[in-house]
Amino acid sequence: MEIDEEVRMIVAGELGLDPALVTPETAAGECREWDSVRMVAILSAVQSRFGVQFPEEDLFDLVSVGALADEVRKVKSA
Repeated sequence: MEIDEEVRMIVAGELGLDPALVTPETAAGECREWDSVRMVAILSAVQSRFGVQFPEEDLFDLVSVGALADEVRKVKSA
């Protein structure tokens, strides 16, 4: 499974949503299930799954599924 798909599945699972409803554009501000507590769970699950640690200064930019997937790629390539 590729990064985009795995991140999408993690977000769907943490938010309790049907994965078919979660797209790269799914964002915290547009999804009532995606609150600050769930954000912490999403970040933790994504970092754990991919064995990465997101830089603290980037955390506030990770507000969509696509942004999370892009950050995984960025950190893994560094």
